[in-house]
Amino acid sequence: MREIDWDEVELILRGLIDRIDEASTELCTKKFLRGCSVIQGQVLPPLEDLLEEVKRAGKASSGLMAGLFGGEEEEEEEEVRLPERGYGLEAGTAGERRAGIPRTEEERRIRHKELFEEEL
Repeated sequence: MREIDWDEVELILRGLIDRIDEASTELCTKKFLRGCSVIQGQVLPPLEDLLEEVKRAGKASSGLMAGLFGGEEEEEEEEVRLPERGYGLEAGTAGERRAGIPRTEEERRIRHKELFEEEL
């Protein structure tokens, strides 16, 4: 039986979440707000839960391997919870428009960290 490659599974889920999030943003720009609402409220949360589960499994797996081979466990980086999309427009922190190209989740994390670093 093959072992699960947790890093690959995490990458696939992250990509899926990013693509769905981008599609949701596009639907919002087309004023299909019900579609945005369903995706943000019912589709993305279970996928984000799966991603967290995969991260935990990957850390447990790498911790087990590190323990077996005498390596040190990676220090866990605290994940920052991002505000809902559109919050920056309401709060006045949105910055320049990106011609309909939404930021990826990673870009959002970086920008959020830059803007709110002192609060963290």
